[in-house]
Amino acid sequence: MRSKESERRIQLIIEKIRESDAAHGSDDSLPDLCDDDPDDYLAVLPVLIADIENHVGGHLLDCLDPVLIGEFCNMSVTRNEGTGHMLRSLIDAFMHAYSNFDTSDQAVQALLFLENLAENSPNKPH
Repeated sequence: MRSKESERRIQLIIEKIRESDAAHGSDDSLPDLCDDDPDDYLAVLPVLIADIENHVGGHLLDCLDPVLIGEFCNMSVTRNEGTGHMLRSLIDAFMHAYSNFDTSDQAVQALLFLENLAENSPNKPH
């Protein structure tokens, strides 16, 4: 059972996703979790967002773009990969590599690569 704070956080994220979808229309380039009803992917989001919260904490969710959270969740289902686990693994791997003197430069380069990849993505989120 999720706490009231967690429920509030999840509902706020979903509301912001709905607002963005309404403002920008649906984006056919994004994979849908359900072919029958495009709104069905919103029904799955509370579970996926809670998974992220369980793995990396709610305060991180508060700092992230809600639309990007939704798109990340959507892709994790499409690719059948653990939503919260993937973020936790990314953070852990970066921290391990960065905190080691022998690999810290490579960790920074990997981060810069990801930032560049995101910046130059042809399908940047709204």
